[in-house]
Amino acid sequence: MNQNILVTGGAGYLGSILVGRLLQEKDNTVDVLDCLVYGCGGLVNYLENSRFRLIRGTILDREHLKSLLKNHYDCVIHLASLVGEPLCASYPKVAMEVNVQGTKNLLEACKKAERPPFFLFSSTCSTYGVSKGYAEESSVQNPVGVYGESKVLAEKEVMRYPNHVIFRNATLYGLSARMRLDIIPNQWVRDATLGRDLEVFEPEGLRPFIHIQDCAEYFAKCIESSRNVKRKQVFNIGECNTTKRALALVIQEYFPDIEIKIVEKGDKRSYSVDFIKAKEEFGYFPKINLYDGIKKLKEDISCIDLDNPIYDNLKGFKDEYFRKN
Repeated sequence: MNQNILVTGGAGYLGSILVGRLLQEKDNTVDVLDCLVYGCGGLVNYLENSRFRLIRGTILDREHLKSLLKNHYDCVIHLASLVGEPLCASYPKVAMEVNVQGTKNLLEACKKAERPPFFLFSSTCSTYGVSKGYAEESSVQNPVGVYGESKVLAEKEVMRYPNHVIFRNATLYGLSARMRLDIIPNQWVRDATLGRDLEVFEPEGLRPFIHIQDCAEYFAKCIESSRNVKRKQVFNIGECNTTKRALALVIQEYFPDIEIKIVEKGDKRSYSVDFIKAKEEFGYFPKINLYDGIKKLKEDISCIDLDNPIYDNLKGFKDEYFRKN
């Protein structure tokens, strides 16, 4: 099925994987809108592809969005945002402006399009914050910090748009052309590779995880079935739940000389998530489990400059572009 797709934030960690997956379908055309704060990621590989176009811009530019959405898009995949609590806590005003107002700007442009497109929004399981038992899509959201709060507010904007689906993603990990080394397990595998002990805070805190390839596949499955998928739906996207202590022990199995050190920090998030709704809707079960994913990450990560700040969302961030707009 031929699809004309716009991906915001497509040069990012997930976008760099997802764009390549979407272009595997030979009838798809993919435009990416990204302000390129962290560079082009893996998109340089597609610049000569006639079915791909890279557009530099920001979702804060309403006039640009209005002009862009005059093109007929069947689907908009909205990934663009400030991601992660350290970054959002350091730039709370920018985070709220981009994550909430930027989402609202994009939705307004979609509504004014001649044929309003299907809208797939990338949110996060972090919106559950602290929960007991398995959080389902209908569970109360209890965000801890600016990042989760901004995503809850953005979701409310999306829910006003009738032709939408929201994905709440588990913590992603795995290799990407626009790599992130500021999230576990990536950070801990990096540290172990460099011979550093694993510093674990809130060791009994529960987190959901999914390999980035599997997450991208869920997005692709949703777009492929966009004419049939239920509208106004929220789906939790993930593969497993585990404590941070258990995750560290998995990594230690592959790096037996590394010690695990419990440290005091302030992140109190602890939540486990139910993923069955997405599995049933899209008929897809993640193919990479946590053990295999960690093993593959250990093999892949050696090709990266492991101390490059560009792979850290906070250290590599520059807000000058947003101040100009």
